[in-house]
Parts: sequence; C-alpha cells; structure tokens
Amino acid sequence: MAHRKDEHMSMQVWCPLIPPDEYPKLNGYENELDKVSNAYDDWQAFMRGKPFIETDVGVMLDRIRMLMMGIGVACAQDRDFAEIVQSILSENLRRTAIELIDRLSDTGQFDGQMVGILTNFFSRIKFTRDLYPREEIEKAIADYKEEEGGMTLLSSLKRAAAEARSGGKSADGGNETVIQAALSEAASVTKRIYLRLLSPDPWGIQ
Repeated sequence: MAHRKDEHMSMQVWCPLIPPDEYPKLNGYENELDKVSNAYDDWQAFMRGKPFIETDVGVMLDRIRMLMMGIGVACAQDRDFAEIVQSILSENLRRTAIELIDRLSDTGQFDGQMVGILTNFFSRIKFTRDLYPREEIEKAIADYKEEEGGMTLLSSLKRAAAEARSGGKSADGGNETVIQAALSEAASVTKRIYLRLLSPDPWGIQ
C-alpha cells in the first residue's frame, strides 16, 4: 500500500501508545492509528486486575508480547504499518528500561555489575518474540564479563541475591547467584514498564 510522505502529521491524530516524537515515522498512516489505539485499549482492559507482584520476568514479557501481537492482528491488512508501530514501541520500551536501570542505580539499588548485566539484557531484548529469560540473562552476563575483561561478577551482590528466588546452591554457585539475582531485578524493571503501559500516559508526556 502506497503512502504519502507528509513532513508533519495532523495534530488531530493521537494515539497514546505512540510517543509524539515518533509521529513523523507514521506519516501517511493517520487513518490507521485508530486500530492501534483500539488494540491498546483492548490489551489494557484484558490485563487490568491480573496479578504481577509475584510474577517473574518471563510472564511479564509475555504480557507485553501480547500487546505486540494484538497490534499485529489489528493491522494485519498492512504489515508494513504494523511493523513500524511494533518497532517504535520496542525501541521506546528498551529506552525506558535502560533509563529505569540508570535511575535505580543512582538510588543504590543496583551496583555497576548489575547495571551492566541488565543493560545488556534489555538492549538486546525483542518484545515481539517469545524468549527464555534465563538464556538471555546468561548471554548478558557473558557479554558483561567480556566487556569487563573477564571479571567473575562475584562481588557486591548481597542485596540482589537476597531478593532472588533461588539461593544459588548449584555446582556453579557464584554464577548461579548472579543469574538468579539478575532475573529477579529484570522482573522488577519489567514490572515498572508494564505498569506504565497500563497507565493513561505510558511515556510521561502529560
């Protein structure tokens, strides 16, 4: 489907899921944005009331992936448009996650090692695809070790490890502690993103 490339979109067009700065990427698709808004409304209605306090990172990511799938279904007649919207949303979710990690590190919740692991994890994550969080965390740890010249990652994780679901008693004790701590903290960040998506103003614009 051919679309015109206007320099600016009409100010009358509004979809809360799209950050205003991203609107130029959707020039020519003004009449399609209602489909995205409706899919977003349906997702919010379905997700409200679902428990999340004890929910792990995999479940939280699955819920966000359901939003991506809903957009794909709603915009099935124009796959290019659906993929643009999904790309915009994924990029902004990754950016939001990294900003949250930086903010939490400033409060002392994360040390430098955990910041590096979580940043690697969320930088590579694809919100449109099913994934195994543990595998992605292990890759993020491996990347961090390489970036830091082979550091063992065994220091300064007492607080994060105490909050982890596992006590890290495997044969690979130290690394397992790091993995479980990172999974726990990744869940914490993902829950914050999820709650933003459930709010009327997910990007804090208003």
